Amino acid sequence: MQRAQLHAQDVLQLFVTLLASLLLSFLLGNSLSWDAEIFKSSGSIFLATLAVVLTFYLFTQHLRSVAWGLVALSLLLGAGIFWQVPFVYFAVYPLGLWGGIRLFVESKQRLKLADFSAIIGNGILAACLSIGMLYNTVGFQSQKAIEALRITSDTLFHSAIAASIKNYGISAVGAHGLSEVPYYTASHAFFATISALSQQTVIETYLVLTPILLLPLCLAVFAFVTTQIHDNHFFQRYFAAYGSIALLMTKVFDAWGVLPSYFHSESYMLSLIFVALAMQLIMKRELSTFDQILLIGILFITANCKASSALMILGLLATRWAFFNRTKRDFFALFVSACVVLWFVSPVLTASLEHESNNSSREFWFFLKHWVTLRDFVAQDMLAEYWQILLFALLHFASGWFVILSRLDFSNPRSIVGDRITTFLLSAMVAAMAILAVTQIPGGGGYYFSNVVMWMSLPWFIPALVDQLAAVKSWHFFATTIIVGLLAGRIANQTREIPPGLPKDVAFFEQMYKIRDETPTDSVILVTKRDLTDYVHHGNKTQSCSMDAILFPAIAERAFVGVFNRHCNRFGYGLSSYFGDSKLLPAYIPDRIEVYSLPFAVRTSPFQD
Repeated sequence: MQRAQLHAQDVLQLFVTLLASLLLSFLLGNSLSWDAEIFKSSGSIFLATLAVVLTFYLFTQHLRSVAWGLVALSLLLGAGIFWQVPFVYFAVYPLGLWGGIRLFVESKQRLKLADFSAIIGNGILAACLSIGMLYNTVGFQSQKAIEALRITSDTLFHSAIAASIKNYGISAVGAHGLSEVPYYTASHAFFATISALSQQTVIETYLVLTPILLLPLCLAVFAFVTTQIHDNHFFQRYFAAYGSIALLMTKVFDAWGVLPSYFHSESYMLSLIFVALAMQLIMKRELSTFDQILLIGILFITANCKASSALMILGLLATRWAFFNRTKRDFFALFVSACVVLWFVSPVLTASLEHESNNSSREFWFFLKHWVTLRDFVAQDMLAEYWQILLFALLHFASGWFVILSRLDFSNPRSIVGDRITTFLLSAMVAAMAILAVTQIPGGGGYYFSNVVMWMSLPWFIPALVDQLAAVKSWHFFATTIIVGLLAGRIANQTREIPPGLPKDVAFFEQMYKIRDETPTDSVILVTKRDLTDYVHHGNKTQSCSMDAILFPAIAERAFVGVFNRHCNRFGYGLSSYFGDSKLLPAYIPDRIEVYSLPFAVRTSPFQD
């Protein structure tokens, strides 16, 4: 089979498998809490997502590149939502219809019955993996979850930012007017666009879109890139292997810092997709002019998804220039990429270094101990601490070490710097350990750097694993069956209905729904009385004081002024993470926005006159 035909076959496998995963995840998620209204609302999100995926396929076909197709789609959606031009992003519906027709015709001509059986099996695997790992007692039940305050702080925070982008074209939390917060706008813009396309709330979009699309898309893109790097057509085997490894890593190595962030972090999953596409370019012997432009575009989007992933890609590009390609073209790509990444990463990086970094060696030991659960095994002496760090480095980067050892020529130790893959992985490991040594991010967020190394090694680890299993006939079928069986019990035990939380007066939520449904989308709500803030702070507390004010813009999807509790520590979920906690920035209210003064009308116990 010619290379062009092989590439076309791989592209078809990618998109048909992705569509199967999308449909099966949607059906499985709804089957756990079957409700006509939930099915209808989540169905709107499903159709919008389907249109976006088919538009992605259309762009990929016309541009003859999955990477170019995804970059073009991202720029289209981002331009439409930030410029507040709905017809731009609504174009995905006619474009998606066109792409769907092309995909149907191409699949009918090129794919065989055996291909479809493998596709359905991997679709089931992806659905069980997504729903089994992501689905919780909330599921797709957004309104019930909101009124029971069973929504996590992260979901509220991200929904508030996405709602601000959706209605104002500005990245802000919306709890203090529209003071801009440079927090991973690309992923928020994506969710804002799907919310606008589906005409469903942003919170509901977060609860539905992540399990039905992002994890299957991440697995599919990595499987596709692996086929391209190794010049073969084992997409379905690689997809099954990636799903298996993703689950295994979280179960076996989670105590050593390989945390399952790619199962629940939208920005991380999106950035990992672009990491895979960037790696395919960086591994090329020579970069053409179009490759340079594409790489810069990928870094532009990745830096807006996750600063950590963009910095790791930039490090690989620097390693390429330093060790292999000292050409003017490579230097130009490195220089422009560095400017692009640092321009977008610097606000987040500066805030992290200012508030969360500690360069002392003692913090280094403490930080690594935070990852390791075998603390009782380690004696309290310096030798034991060095041993602990060594174990961490070995297990945290286990797949990377496997790839390096498998490629190393032991008769020629200098080959370690002559092999491109070995050099790239070693440089990434060193960079990740250095970052862990000097930066302590709340919640152990350093894995956003170090886990990337694991994913970088998988395009070489997975083929080696598949080759070893090749002797076992239909191993991927049995592996899929076992994993689905293991996850089936977890899925079956999911709560079908949200149990009632603490007693809440739904009048507050009804008022937020009224604001969302009846006020213009470009309105800023000015709260002039204390009734509104007192009501939420005393009657509807969230998981943390810092999140109480975020309830307003997250649910009503409008910017608010006057809802911050001045005595509340806003660290982590407010403007203080970027601008300091001593005072809030003045609320930003553009002239074009009409300001409403709403004296909160609901007067219920314990505030009854």
